[in-house]
Amino acid sequence: MDRSLICPVDLKQLPQKLADVEWPPKQKIRKMFAWLTRFGDIRVGTNRRYGIRKPRLNDMNWDECYQKGEAFWDKGIPSLPMTQYLERNPVRGRALVPGCGRGHEVALAARHGLDATGLDLAPTGIAEARSLYPHLAERFVTGNLFDLPVELHGAFDLVLEHTCMSALPPALRADYRRGIDLALRRGGLLIGVWFINPDLDPGEEGPPFPFSLEDLTELFADSYEIVADYLPDVAFPGREGRERVRVLRRSLA
Repeated sequence: MDRSLICPVDLKQLPQKLADVEWPPKQKIRKMFAWLTRFGDIRVGTNRRYGIRKPRLNDMNWDECYQKGEAFWDKGIPSLPMTQYLERNPVRGRALVPGCGRGHEVALAARHGLDATGLDLAPTGIAEARSLYPHLAERFVTGNLFDLPVELHGAFDLVLEHTCMSALPPALRADYRRGIDLALRRGGLLIGVWFINPDLDPGEEGPPFPFSLEDLTELFADSYEIVADYLPDVAFPGREGRERVRVLRRSLA
């Protein structure tokens, strides 16, 4: 298939035009993602030919969401199912929270005695986390799960997942898996509150992007075993029955 197209409008201006429209926050973010996943990279030429490529983690300006107060996924407290799991299942070691945002799960992990690190692409999100939790300020790091510093490779006994993977287009899920593999030591636990079935309006694709249990199982089919899997009985309003707690252990071999 020809992976280029000729478009009658200047797509180079389209993201800004979308950003300028006064969409509600959820709609604006989803429409920006729809543009990115549909048109991808821009190649300017005499015929205005545009190539299509796989989206990248930093395609979406997550920092702008924090700057404009449009982090609609932030509920102001840690994930309720994650809180419940850690209360019932004591764990120890060094923990990574990818896509930590304002740091609520990092603070939760620290309260449970974990040596927790929060990682996020958005500098404003990290700054707000440091402001909210000044006693944990040094634990929040601006960075990319897909491009972890060498010193963080295999450095973590635990990864706490909450709304990070659901923010990614499906084309980036394999990259997410590689990021987890880079961070998590062998024998370590991936403790996930997976946003399986977000409440989307008809025709909306995300974010948050839905994925089935079968998709999740397939993504971690090799080198991980399921050690816990259940539908949580606590949730934020609107997420009841839409999340899944699944804990995976990375194999030793």
